Amino acid sequence: IFMLAKGRNQAVDLGTYKGRSAAVLSLACRQVHSVDCYGDVDGSFADTIDPNRYKTMQDHSFVANESLAKRLGNMTVESGKSVETAKRGTGMPVDVLFVDDDHSENSVMSNVNEWTKRMKKGGIIIFHDNNEIHPGVQSAILKLGKDNRFRFFSPGEHSGSLAVCEVL
Repeated sequence: IFMLAKGRNQAVDLGTYKGRSAAVLSLACRQVHSVDCYGDVDGSFADTIDPNRYKTMQDHSFVANESLAKRLGNMTVESGKSVETAKRGTGMPVDVLFVDDDHSENSVMSNVNEWTKRMKKGGIIIFHDNNEIHPGVQSAILKLGKDNRFRFFSPGEHSGSLAVCEVL
């Protein structure tokens, strides 16, 4: 994530959870805006297999991420729905979008469609959890791979369960 975002201005982290990806983005970019629904999880994690994992997702804290943002100095934290935030914008064009929010296909597609309106050409989208545990993420990436607005990097260029594309 750091190498993909290094030297860019504005990153947006969707689904901040405990703030690890936001912290990495803050080291790489000038400004990071994190968005997470925190306690307002509505149960739409349709492809989450383990119900205990869903329960733990509700335990993360806005206060902890706000404290992290203060320590980092270049991060803002918002509690809310990511698509609604996209409609308002963050004040700066987005260079990096990290998508790790609701893992349903519909949510991933909605986030990409709304956030790309606010992204710079040449910006990158990093998708987390591109794996069989999250079929909604995988199916959204397959659909987006056929969309001429994006150029996906070849598999293997990035490790783990990440998928990465450039906004054309």
